[in-house]
Amino acid sequence: MTTSQYSIAIPERQSGVVRLAASGELDFAAREDLDTALRDAVAHASSGWEICVDLDKVTYIDSTAIGVLARAAAAARKSGAAMYVINSHGLVREVLTITGVLERLQPPAGHR
Repeated sequence: MTTSQYSIAIPERQSGVVRLAASGELDFAAREDLDTALRDAVAHASSGWEICVDLDKVTYIDSTAIGVLARAAAAARKSGAAMYVINSHGLVREVLTITGVLERLQPPAGHR
């Protein structure tokens, strides 16, 4: 049995934006850490803030992680913040596109 390799950077908070960067494989093994990081980001994002999730170094994403992203985005909207993903590419972008999640998590025009 292999274990997934991933990392989730502690969110940076600055001037209306909470940034979170992930890398590696976002799957079932990463779900708790991803969920915790996103919950923390949402908790610290005030109304009008943006939560930016950088997927540049993510090589794989499964439905578990997609569900975490979708729930976090809903929680962010509920608190008046916007959440989006940036730098998705390859298989990750394809999976997010096919599931319809990428369209819902596009950065706003002129994002920071």
